[in-house]
Amino acid sequence: MATTTPKLGLPRPESTDNVTRANNLALIDAIDNSAAPVNNPVFTGTGATLPADPTTAMHAATKQYVDDKVASIDMSTLAPKASPAFTGNPTAPTPSVDDNDTSIATTGFVIGQASTSTPAMDGVASVGTSKRYARADHIHPTDTSRAPVASPTFTGTVTLPGDPTSALHATTKQYVDTVGTTVSSKVSKTGDTLTGNLITSNTSGSIAASTTAAGSLEVRGNGGSGDAAFMSFHRPGAYGAQFGLDSDNKWKVGGWSTGAAAYELWHDNRLRVHSSGKYLEWNNGGTWYPVSGNGYYTPSASTVIQSDATERSITSDNQYLLVGKFLPLFTGEVTISADIHSNGNGFGNLVIYAPVNPLLASSTYLAEGYRAANTVNTTTPVGTVLSSMPDVLNVATIMSTTSASYVTQSVIVGVTANIPLFLFATKQLAASATCFVRNLAVKGDTTRY
Repeated sequence: MATTTPKLGLPRPESTDNVTRANNLALIDAIDNSAAPVNNPVFTGTGATLPADPTTAMHAATKQYVDDKVASIDMSTLAPKASPAFTGNPTAPTPSVDDNDTSIATTGFVIGQASTSTPAMDGVASVGTSKRYARADHIHPTDTSRAPVASPTFTGTVTLPGDPTSALHATTKQYVDTVGTTVSSKVSKTGDTLTGNLITSNTSGSIAASTTAAGSLEVRGNGGSGDAAFMSFHRPGAYGAQFGLDSDNKWKVGGWSTGAAAYELWHDNRLRVHSSGKYLEWNNGGTWYPVSGNGYYTPSASTVIQSDATERSITSDNQYLLVGKFLPLFTGEVTISADIHSNGNGFGNLVIYAPVNPLLASSTYLAEGYRAANTVNTTTPVGTVLSSMPDVLNVATIMSTTSASYVTQSVIVGVTANIPLFLFATKQLAASATCFVRNLAVKGDTTRY
């Protein structure tokens, strides 16, 4: 066999070859060994060459057909196998609950892993072994065996590790008991009773030189404009009164047992008896004023305090016609003036009387209903005629005239608050004489303080 077939390389017998059974078997085996099997054939070399591109689904595809198809694919729409980044809504098989491997976790798997159990109560810290997670809005049950950090309420007996060492520490009973022993000897700010003498710290300097609350003990008002600063003095079961600076900044004593009144205290260089010895004076820090009401009188020729223009007359001897009366509100001096005349046969007089004893004025001359046959008081009506000179009065001054026509006369008279003056018309000498009085006036300037 000098030659072989061109495709499979099988030996070709010559005319001189003796073809035997053995040769035939060898040829069959050679053909079988050189052929690819029908089922899952495996080619070698450059592979099989097909006559044309496939036209049906089951045709073998040529390299040319495959290359054309691959070239037509848009690679930008494909994700790499390594770290792919998908778009849209990619899906994958959902692993079983509690799966723990490299499978892709779908949304279905994640939601399925949410725990449906109530969270455990707080206790000893533990890492845990469950594969389930807690939801964001989960709530732990309240541990009634523990007190909250904010505003805790304890029950039973609370035991602390020791006495407090800083201001905000909770304190123990033994600490309170120790402090309480010291507190019991102190005075309570809200009120207490001292059992011994109270001695305050020493002060220095004079009162006049002090401009602030420099004293060791201060009695303070409540702060309002009408709040006084005072102390209480009390004889239990007998009498009580207040003493201090009143709301008008004056030293006063009163209230409590003294009733609804407060009396100002006068002190050195504020009160004196006038040099004449007739009335009291007070000093405002530079000037002395009579003590009376809330002002004093000074004489005036024009300022009318009281007036009466009525003409009155008297003819009988030894009789006294009350033509006017004046009750001063203040102490000082006033001008008394009147028009007087006689019918020319004698003297016409205007006599000004004052009480013999001014100290009796409030109880006698101001008393309602007090009147004797020849006595007057502030209730005696003007026009009353007395049969003799009032025996409880003293002549203060006399204005007199014999003129047949009216003559205006005036005189300055000293007065004391609440001590009345009485003005009487009389006549003298001639039995037929008549005294006339009119335009009676009391004048004075009032200075109030």
